[in-house]
Amino acid sequence: MVETQVSAVEPQYAALSEELEANIHAESQDVWDKDNLKKCWKLDSFLRESQGLNGLGAVSLPRRAMVPYTFSDGTVIPPGTVIMASIATHLDDVMAQTISTGST
Repeated sequence: MVETQVSAVEPQYAALSEELEANIHAESQDVWDKDNLKKCWKLDSFLRESQGLNGLGAVSLPRRAMVPYTFSDGTVIPPGTVIMASIATHLDDVMAQTISTGST
């Protein structure tokens, strides 16, 4: 069974495996539908939290500008513009150091 295999490889995911086992396998005979997935709140929480770092693609943290914003270099972000951060930026140690020290 997939759930058991996952928890054997990554013990920290045992709670997710138990939740899937109880709500999907045992209770519903392996039916992955909306009603059964609603019962998997740990899985939902795990997926939401992991999206902050991993995202669904090359960008994450989408934000929509509500008011005009002008950067110090004169670049203007008009209202309604959606901006996102590159995943590579989140994982770049040099960028993290630059941000934490305020140096450019």
